[in-house]
Amino acid sequence: MLSMRRPPSIIQFTKILGSLAKTNHFPTAISLFQQLQARGIAPNLFTLSILINCCCGMFNEITYGTLINGLSKTGHTSAAIQVLRKIPRYGIVPNVFMYSAIIDSLCKDTLVSHAFHLFSEMLAKGISPDVITYTTLIHGLCLAGRLMEAIDLLNYMMLKNIIPNICTYSTLIDGLCKERRIKDAKTVFALMIKKGVKPEVVIYNSLMDGYCLASEVDKAKYVFRTMAQSRVSPDVWSYNIMIKGLCKSKMVDDALNLFEEMCCKNMVPDMVTYNTLIDGLGKSGKILCAEELFQKMHDRGQLADIVTYNSLLDGMFNTNKLDKALMLFNRMKESGIDPDIYTYNILMDGLCKNRRLKDVREIFQDLFIEGYKPNTWTHNIIINRLSKKGLLDRALAYLSKMEANGCSTDICTYNIIIDGLWKSRRFKNVQQIFQKLFLRGYHPDIWTHNIMINGFCKEGLLDEALAYLSKIEDNGCSTDICTYSIIIDGLCKGGRLENARHIFQKLFLRGYRPDIWTYNIMINELCKKRLLKEALAYLSKMEDNVCSIDIRTYNIIIYGLCEGGRLKSAQQIFQKLFVRGYRPDVWTFTIMVNGLCKEGLLDEALALKSKMKDLGCSPNKVTNNIISRYLKQVKMTKRETS
Repeated sequence: MLSMRRPPSIIQFTKILGSLAKTNHFPTAISLFQQLQARGIAPNLFTLSILINCCCGMFNEITYGTLINGLSKTGHTSAAIQVLRKIPRYGIVPNVFMYSAIIDSLCKDTLVSHAFHLFSEMLAKGISPDVITYTTLIHGLCLAGRLMEAIDLLNYMMLKNIIPNICTYSTLIDGLCKERRIKDAKTVFALMIKKGVKPEVVIYNSLMDGYCLASEVDKAKYVFRTMAQSRVSPDVWSYNIMIKGLCKSKMVDDALNLFEEMCCKNMVPDMVTYNTLIDGLGKSGKILCAEELFQKMHDRGQLADIVTYNSLLDGMFNTNKLDKALMLFNRMKESGIDPDIYTYNILMDGLCKNRRLKDVREIFQDLFIEGYKPNTWTHNIIINRLSKKGLLDRALAYLSKMEANGCSTDICTYNIIIDGLWKSRRFKNVQQIFQKLFLRGYHPDIWTHNIMINGFCKEGLLDEALAYLSKIEDNGCSTDICTYSIIIDGLCKGGRLENARHIFQKLFLRGYRPDIWTYNIMINELCKKRLLKEALAYLSKMEDNVCSIDIRTYNIIIYGLCEGGRLKSAQQIFQKLFVRGYRPDVWTFTIMVNGLCKEGLLDEALALKSKMKDLGCSPNKVTNNIISRYLKQVKMTKRETS
């Protein structure tokens, strides 16, 4: 039968296996099954059931354990449980090895409750779980996000005098770090050290990854450096974690230094290393460095994949290297790498930003020809471009078509539309789309709230903006410092300084720290109102709270002081700039030149203009016009008096 050109189906073979099993020809049945596997004939559940019965008729305890382990590891958990249930009939007592194998398989399938059911069964039968059983269950709990139960189980196993091993600690620490529970992870790490278990590189990797996920890259760097003190050498994955964390935190130069350190240590960077760094360089605008690394990757024999090309393409489009990006796209296809949906999205987004709409349409058509289905990002790119061009009716029609065809949307889709409608002053449509959000099962996110508040403020609907803010606060919705900065800006521009002050104070009560934008908004408005003492108090707060201050902050203050007739105070602030290590820009000098001229101090203004050149800051047209205007006034005054 097996030698036939078209062998019979598995159903016919299963019938033969059944007949052999009934007549106790177990070895023959097993031999036939092995031949089926060798010829690639896949068994069904009935085939496996017959095979299990054959095995049960001739195996010992060790063989059963091996069979259960094999079935569990290959994903046939139900079959493994079936064997576990049948073997007592043949005088074989299930052991901890058998139970642990099945528990491991159940945990990997996230069937943790089923795994604990088997665990309880073990205990009821007097079978003592070992460290492998507990470690497996801890892993399952971590996968299911049940981290407190995982910690409780660690404590329980120690109470039962089962000593956790390096794998137990590693599993729990990794699970905690993935959920950003770094404090708990450090507690488990400290317990491990106390118990005399020496940490391995995988544990340090988990801690670094956790810190990077929590945007605490400096702490991750500290862990990375302390590894050497513990005589643990970082591996390629350690470097990959740190490079990714540094790139995510815009510390690309540090990431490059780590890459060079790797190479100096004769460690071979892998695909993940190159892809992460190329992506980070591209996102930071360092596209030439990304291209050099891409070439270095090729020279070292590391083949680029679609992720590499996508990262490089994205970086090129973001730095307006349009022709280079299109050349790279063609080179990619010539090298035999097929574009994916993300490639097409990157192309479409880049072409949209460069107003190459004809090319966008061609790419969109190619997408379908190549058999790809547009995803949410694809649709969002199209809607965003239509909205930015003010083609809101077309954007709304596109959205309706998406919804009618069952295409996937997300909160971002609606945010783009709402933002475009606000900018086109179509308040009625804003309300309609905002209501539709909820009907479609979405909940507004921070971006939605910020768009809505910004829209109200831009339309001068300040009471509505305040009411909206109050409502989202009462409902426990997410806000950020940007939310409050938007409304403070709107209130200041609307002449409602008292309300702006109130919101500014509320920031601290809600646990936020004003950023440079928030302070600049307040200082600017106070200067306009000639409330210079209060404006200077805000500047002092910034300096005391070590809030990053840029030259724009000082420009606002200096301008306000000059306009308010306090030239001496303006000069003091100007001098302070140099002491504090700030470099005045052309506007700082221009403001001071104008202030000096207004007070009739033309010689000092000319001297400052000269100093400006010495410091490598060229006067602009505005600076020169101010000087020219006051020189003319001086000449006219002299003529009139002579």
